[in-house]
Amino acid sequence: TTLLDLPEVNYPIDQRVIATGGKDVQALQIDAGTNVLSYLQQVALADQSLLFVSRDGDIVYTDPLSTVYFDDIQATFTDATSGVGIIPYTSIATITDQTFLYNRVVVSKDGGIEYVEDDATSKTDYGIQTYSLTGLLLENNSDAEALALELLAKYKDPVYRFDDMQFIFNALSVSNQTTMASLEIGDNIKIIRTFSTGSPLTVELYYQVERLSHDITTGQHTCTIGLGSLKTLIYDF
Repeated sequence: TTLLDLPEVNYPIDQRVIATGGKDVQALQIDAGTNVLSYLQQVALADQSLLFVSRDGDIVYTDPLSTVYFDDIQATFTDATSGVGIIPYTSIATITDQTFLYNRVVVSKDGGIEYVEDDATSKTDYGIQTYSLTGLLLENNSDAEALALELLAKYKDPVYRFDDMQFIFNALSVSNQTTMASLEIGDNIKIIRTFSTGSPLTVELYYQVERLSHDITTGQHTCTIGLGSLKTLIYDF
């Protein structure tokens, strides 16, 4: 908010949706000519938040990415062709390799201590995979250390995960088209995939929407949803 309020930026107040955020960032001197978007993205990276322009044209900054609560699912997608309250996808990509495996994580704030967290078992089983986030705009060293531990816990083991989903938009029902059109980056969604053999026969995973794209031609409207930040579903007691 401070950056958007600068006279050099003067971003319209009625076109902002800015959450509180989770971490303090450093009030560093910003050189003249610094790109505003690039600097805001550095803030979001340090805070592990999302920064984007919504479909309404507002600049949005979310709270840090977190778990998903059972009553906060905006849409459910499946490979079934019919069902109440579900949207059938045309195709979905899966990742089962070590693309998102990191067992050595290095995190530091700008001018701060470099924290290195690793998992010995994972390194023995899969080899050393390093993820480095240094020079973050964090104010406190404790936040950098906490982030290193959080990232290690999230990425130290390979997981089965989905990547991009595609839909033939004009083939969906009117109600499903409405749901798809209302989706926004950061929304929580549920994905179901079934298999003819193997165990388990059904996989259900929860994600946040990371990317949205539409390819519209004279004959077809294709929508792609990019999935990021695999989530754990939380039920209220």
